[in-house]
Amino acid sequence: MGFNLQFPIEKKLKLYLSHRKNKEEELAILSFPEKENFSALEAKNLLTIRNNINSFEDLPKSILDEIDLHIKQFGWIGARGMMEGSWTKEDILARLKTIDNADVRLKELSELKKINHNKMQHLLKELNADEQLISWINYAKELVYFRTYRTDYLNFILFNVKPLLQNIANCYGLSYQEIIYHRIDEILSGNIVSKKETDFRRDCCALFTLEPQKTLFSSDIIEINKLKEKYCEEEIFTSELKGSAAYSGKVIGRVRVVVDKPDLIKVHENDILVMPMTTPDFVAGMQKAAAFITDEGGITCHAAIVAREMKKPCIIGTKNATKVLKDGDLVEVDANTGIVRKVTQ
Repeated sequence: MGFNLQFPIEKKLKLYLSHRKNKEEELAILSFPEKENFSALEAKNLLTIRNNINSFEDLPKSILDEIDLHIKQFGWIGARGMMEGSWTKEDILARLKTIDNADVRLKELSELKKINHNKMQHLLKELNADEQLISWINYAKELVYFRTYRTDYLNFILFNVKPLLQNIANCYGLSYQEIIYHRIDEILSGNIVSKKETDFRRDCCALFTLEPQKTLFSSDIIEINKLKEKYCEEEIFTSELKGSAAYSGKVIGRVRVVVDKPDLIKVHENDILVMPMTTPDFVAGMQKAAAFITDEGGITCHAAIVAREMKKPCIIGTKNATKVLKDGDLVEVDANTGIVRKVTQ
């Protein structure tokens, strides 16, 4: 299902809800997916393991086996892109030790779907939903789920290709960090670039796909800027940015854009955390933040789950928040309506 379907479906659902007072909240209810994404499944499984632990002193083999299986199934989530490694047993144990009331949280997660299902049924009755509306709702649910699924699966593939890349690096006498900054055609032809060029690419490189058979690659910042001016439309944050409300509330704060774990060091208390999407590794920064904004994600994505647990305003699926918002921007996050506004100082 292509993403070109997303906008007409969203438009049609909003048309059905145009006369309603709480349009954004009701849109979130109608598009709440039935399927759980990988982060939701991982969070639930971790809570299940924690619920089986009475003490962290001398953990029994059965618990250690559960942790090993958890890493085998979900360890790749901690290795987004090609830079990070899988979660380790120490990582999982550290997270388990921070979890309190696992049984209560498991029950809350179980109740969440039931509550939303009941809300949806009540809303459908109020809307006198016909077969056409129900069909659009089902499409919307699938799209919300698939938006997160596609990036999750891409990272799953990238994680599993790492051993192959490491072996290729070994054949050329390179490190893994050096081989990942080579193009495919360079690897296949054996045209290995110098360490100086690798360092350039690590600092700055861009690949422009103009059509299926034509790509442009550069590690020269001047050339990259020229290509951007020629081929890319500049994304400008004029007054509002729109997404889906995952947890309601309204706050004002300073933006901190966090793309990966090292960026978390710049997050301060009551900042507005802006991310492509989140993983459990981001929780430390999320605890400090006043609200969350993500490019990706559906109502059951990791950011949405954590927002509900922490009771912090959260807007997901903005598509380009990390591109148009900058560190230090003062914004109002209105998660009652799913709108981010820049505040004039």
